[in-house]
Order: sequence, then C-alpha cells, then structure tokens
Amino acid sequence: MNWGRSILDARRGHIRQTRDGVPRTFITSDTRVGIALCGALLVADLVARGDFAQCSACVAIAEAEERKRAQGQ
Repeated sequence: MNWGRSILDARRGHIRQTRDGVPRTFITSDTRVGIALCGALLVADLVARGDFAQCSACVAIAEAEERKRAQGQ
C-alpha cells in the first residue's frame, strides 16, 4: 500500500488510490498530489511502515477490495 498525508489532517495516513498497482498522482507546481481511497486530497507521501494514525475509512475500503479480489469478483 502507498500511504499519503492529506492537506486537512497531516497526522493521519491515507491509502493512495492506484491504477494497476501504480499510485494515481499528479504533478502541479512542483508538488505531487493524489487522491486517497476515502477521497481525501493527498499532498505528500508517507513511509509505508511509519508511525502515524491510519484513516479508518481507507483501511476499511482496502480490506473490502482485498476480500473481493480473494473471492474472484
């Protein structure tokens, strides 16, 4: 999973949306931005195993997507 920091809550980590395993990011004014699974606007990357609170909505969405993949849907 790729984690990012949102513009509104810098202390909470969000899971970046991906397309075919590649994080969906955009470069604007020398800043890499993206969208989290929960819809938050992300403005920075976070270390994957960093010490940060995790967005519960992102985690729930990621777990649901994983269950769908495991069931072959």
